[in-house]
Amino acid sequence: MRELLNRILESVKAFHSRLDRNRKILLYVGLSVLILALTFGILFFTRTEYVVVAQGLTAADAQIVTGQLDELGIPWQDSMNTSVISVPEAYASRARMEIAANVQAVSFSWSDFFSSESITMTSQTREQMIIQATASGVEESIETLTSVDNATVILQIPKESNYFVKDEIESKASVVLELKGGTSLNEQQINGIVSLIINSVKDLTAENVALLDSNGIQLNDPYRMDDFSANSNYELQYKVQQQMQHDLTSFLETLYGVGNVEVKPSVIMEFDRQTESQRIFSPPIEGEISGMVRSATTITENVVNSAGAVGVPGTDSNSGEATGYVEGDSGESSYEKASETLNYELNEIYREIISSQGDIKELSIGVLLNSTALIDGQLSNDHYTELVSLIAMSAGTAADNISVMVSEFPDPMAYYDVYTAEVEDGLVFGVPLWALIVVAVVTLIVVIVVVLMIRRKKAKEAEAAELEAQRKKELEAKRDLDEIDQIEEDKGSPKYHIEKFVDNNPEAAAALLRAWLND
Repeated sequence: MRELLNRILESVKAFHSRLDRNRKILLYVGLSVLILALTFGILFFTRTEYVVVAQGLTAADAQIVTGQLDELGIPWQDSMNTSVISVPEAYASRARMEIAANVQAVSFSWSDFFSSESITMTSQTREQMIIQATASGVEESIETLTSVDNATVILQIPKESNYFVKDEIESKASVVLELKGGTSLNEQQINGIVSLIINSVKDLTAENVALLDSNGIQLNDPYRMDDFSANSNYELQYKVQQQMQHDLTSFLETLYGVGNVEVKPSVIMEFDRQTESQRIFSPPIEGEISGMVRSATTITENVVNSAGAVGVPGTDSNSGEATGYVEGDSGESSYEKASETLNYELNEIYREIISSQGDIKELSIGVLLNSTALIDGQLSNDHYTELVSLIAMSAGTAADNISVMVSEFPDPMAYYDVYTAEVEDGLVFGVPLWALIVVAVVTLIVVIVVVLMIRRKKAKEAEAAELEAQRKKELEAKRDLDEIDQIEEDKGSPKYHIEKFVDNNPEAAAALLRAWLND
C-alpha cells in the first residue's frame, strides 16, 4: 500500500514538473474552485432545515410552547414576534403533538408535507392535495406517542358543490388508533389529539371528531358530564337537550346502525324557586299514640268523720281515680279529693322544602328512523310500541310524549369528499394505474418503431454506400479500359513512335533537336 502511494506521489510530481507556469496557475485555480464547490455542497445538503410547526401564537402561548420544547430537547426558532415557531424537520411531527397537548388555541402548519407544485395544477386540486397532506401529517404526529402503534385519519370535508347548504354541513374527522399492548392514553393525550385535528382542519369542531380505538370504543366524549357547565338558564337547557340527544342517538344506533337514527328532543326546564315550610309533631316511640310521659302530678284526699279516718294519714292514694264527695243523711261525714296531671313528650319536626332549579318540566322526543335499516322498510305496530316504550323508559317520560317516524335517509357521503393519508387504490402519484400502463405500452411501441426505423435507415444507407462503392469500382474499371484502348489506338501514330524514341534515346533525341534548331 505504501509503495502504491509512493508511485502515485511520484507520478503527481512528475506531472507537476512537466507543466509550465500558466498551466500550474490554471491547475491551482481549478483545485480551489473544486474544494469550494465540495464544501458548499456538503454544507448545503447537511444543513439543518427548519419547518414551521405552529403559528398565530400569543406571547404567553409561545412561552409555554418553547418551554415544552426545551424540556424535550427539541431545538427551535421563532419569528414574527414569537408568534411563529419552527423546529428541525426531523422533530416536526413530535413537536406538533406536544404543542397540541399543552396549548389549545394554535394554528398548525403542514407545508413540509406538501411539496407537489405544478403550473398545470388547479386551485381545487391543490386544495385537495393540501388536505391529504394534512391527514398524513396528523397521522405521523399522533404516531409519535409511545402508546400508539398506528393511526388512521379520515377527514370528511364538505364538497364545494354544496355552496348553498354548506352552513348546515360541517366538516368531520375520525381517528382510529391501534394502541400497543398493555398501554392506554391519558386524558391530556386524548385532548391533545383532538386539539391537533381541530386546529389543522378548517371549520372543524371538537363535537365532530371521533377518536376510536381498534375495538370501536370512542375515547373522546364531547358530552362528558364532568365538563357539564352553563352560564345561563338557556345554555343549561340547551346542553341538557344536547346530552339527551347524544345519549338516545348512541343508544338507538346500537339497534339500527350508525347514521340510521335522528333524535330531536325538546326540553322545557323549570327555573322558578319554590319554598315550603312544615312543622310536624309525632310520638317519639313508634306505634304509640300518646307519647312518652315527661312529668306527672297526682293529689288524692279522703276524710270520714263518723266512724273514724279511713286510709293512711299523710299519704295520697295514687289510684288515678277522681276524687268523689259523698253526702249522707245519717249524720256521718265523708270527704274525698283526687287530682292527676300528665305531661307527654312529643317529637317536633321542622321541614323547609326548596324545589331545585333546573328540573325538567316538559319533555317530548321525536325520532326519525332510516327505512333502509328496517325489514322491508316498514315499522310494524308491535315494533313501534316496543320502540316507544323503550325510549320512554330510557328518557324517563311518558310514551305519549314520544313520536317515531320512518323515512329513507339521503346518502350522507354525497355531501362530502373523503380524504385519507393513503394513496387511493389504483392510483400511483395521483395517476390511475391503467393510465400509466397505457402510457408505458405506447412508449414501448414508439421506442420499438423508432428503433426499427433507425435500423432500416442504416440498412438503406449501408446498401446505398455499397452500391456507390460498386459503381465507383465499375467506373474506375471502365476508365482503365478506356485508357488501354486509347493507348492501343495511339501505337500506330507518329507521335507514339517519337515519344517512344525520346524515352529510349534521350541523347540522340537532343542531338536531333539541336540540329533541327541550327538549320
